[in-house]
Amino acid sequence: MRFPIVNACLAAIALATLGAAPVGSPAPSLPAATGLNFHQTAAELTASCDASIATAKAAYAKIFAAPADKATFATLQAIETVGADFNDATAVQGGLWELSPDAEVRKASFACSQKVSDYNVEVGSDPRIYAVAQRVTTLGDAPIPAGAKLTEYYVIGGKRAGAGLDPETRKRTTALFQQLNDLELKFAQQLESESTTIEITTAEAKSLSPGFLTTLKKTATGYTVPVDESTYGQFMISESSSATRKRFVQAFANRGGIKNVQRLQDAVAVRDELAHLLGYPSWAAYQLDVKMAKTPERVETLLNTVSEKLLPKAQSEIAALT
Repeated sequence: MRFPIVNACLAAIALATLGAAPVGSPAPSLPAATGLNFHQTAAELTASCDASIATAKAAYAKIFAAPADKATFATLQAIETVGADFNDATAVQGGLWELSPDAEVRKASFACSQKVSDYNVEVGSDPRIYAVAQRVTTLGDAPIPAGAKLTEYYVIGGKRAGAGLDPETRKRTTALFQQLNDLELKFAQQLESESTTIEITTAEAKSLSPGFLTTLKKTATGYTVPVDESTYGQFMISESSSATRKRFVQAFANRGGIKNVQRLQDAVAVRDELAHLLGYPSWAAYQLDVKMAKTPERVETLLNTVSEKLLPKAQSEIAALT
């Protein structure tokens, strides 16, 4: 699934490129000619997405046509360039499912996003790329510090993607990572496709800011409030009724419904199997292995220590509030 910052950047670029700005408005921060086409039809989007995958496959094949024992840091640079070009080439096609007003374009974009995610999993677990990174590490010809860090990134990434496993196990982990990506994408799509709202009375709306109220639909008895990330902060900060805030939070937490509950359960099972296949006791251990904490046990120790130190202060504050 794409990181929020990627989609935020796409949204910013889209706003800067979607037609001319009103007379007198500030110049856009990005030029109109970004090289990104946000106006593709569903058919054009699908075609360009498939073409980008085919281009990447051909580029990787050309790199791997050279003898593996001749690989150098320049080989790894070429691999990195192909991956970067591929991500650039599919950024819009794989992100319009969250941005486009056209339902068919959103559908095509979602399919593209799944293809891109699945292909990136294949690339990440490719033993040939992992072997190149290991050879470059042995050669020591990567420039310091950037080149050495890039090499380390590929060694660690390859190991965590299953590139060093036997063929059968690697095939299984690749399929599981692809399944996990699909579950995450569909989870996000379910949230994006819903239009959850709550109804509030005029009395309940009194504490809301006038600016926020202008964005809400007026009803005979009050207002309809959309329940999503864009309204959560404004509503929860300014709504004075605890009962109304509770209704909002419950509606927010229930978005996605039973389908997303099932996806979450499936994702937990997939993560657990992946962790064990990759040599970790749990998904938490797999995630923390490359982070500062390193192990779940160290995290638990830190949290318990902080809790013990803060508990007396929390109890005194609760007593004062009571």
